Amino acid sequence: MISIMNNRKTPSDVHLLIEKMVKGSVTERRAAIRQLELRGKSAVPEIIVVTTSRDPEVRREAADLLGRIKDESSIPILIDMLEDPKFEVRWRASESLFNMGRASLVPLLEELTKRERFGSAWFLDSVHHILKRMNEKGYLGPSIEVLEALEGPYREETVPWAAERALELLLRRPQYLVHEYVHP
Repeated sequence: MISIMNNRKTPSDVHLLIEKMVKGSVTERRAAIRQLELRGKSAVPEIIVVTTSRDPEVRREAADLLGRIKDESSIPILIDMLEDPKFEVRWRASESLFNMGRASLVPLLEELTKRERFGSAWFLDSVHHILKRMNEKGYLGPSIEVLEALEGPYREETVPWAAERALELLLRRPQYLVHEYVHP
């Protein structure tokens, strides 16, 4: 009975692990990250808090952890991280969104319909990377037009239109959202 009580995962336990991830030595950080991944979805709210840390290493690790946990509630945060000033943070966020598979496709397309996102080449390049990888794995479906628009010369005019069209097709044909590529 005592061992069961000692293995209970409490919010304060997650908070302490986050503290070690942020302020600990390299060894403590690695151990905390492993433990947070084991906590899974229960750790996501605390991990999300550190995605805005001043330390780019912490933001990068948070993006990576969110992708390994694969909690769809973290998709909007990961999408916002595609505009991080540090390349390694943007890269990890894009890889995490890719690892979440098609669950991230509709939210990404929705963001591409918003004109305010077009001021960020980082955002557009990151989404291009994600969609290109999805296409290589064969699960982009009707969103292929968006990838082509991102590669074209008039992105600001063509991408929102292509994203709206792809969303319309995906929502009318949900079978495109069923097949999941499981990233090893």
